[in-house]
Amino acid sequence: MNLTELNDFMLLEREKCPWATTQTIFDLIKELNGEILELTEELIKTPKNNEDIAEELADVFSDTLLLLHIAERDKAILSIQDIVQKAMDKKMRRKGWLLEGKQLTREEASNYWYTAKELEKKSSK
Repeated sequence: MNLTELNDFMLLEREKCPWATTQTIFDLIKELNGEILELTEELIKTPKNNEDIAEELADVFSDTLLLLHIAERDKAILSIQDIVQKAMDKKMRRKGWLLEGKQLTREEASNYWYTAKELEKKSSK
């Protein structure tokens, strides 16, 4: 299964699963927080058990995708494509140097990110 197939499956879940059809954004955030907690616990408990960690990461990923689908359903102004575009735009503003072939130190990269974030805050006011 690839990402497109998983996305299509999650859309089907949002539309057809009796549990998912009744979930709100806040319900899914609570669910996602629980999965993140389980992932954290697994990383602490058995940091070298890659199979169990992968299972928990899969839960976090699929719940995040379902959250996007629920947000798309409940907040008609959003679409998953809009969210993907916003994420890419933000990454390009904050880490565009990666595609420019520049080599930055950790400190330079951090400064670049913080400067971009501050500019975003100023322009949103």
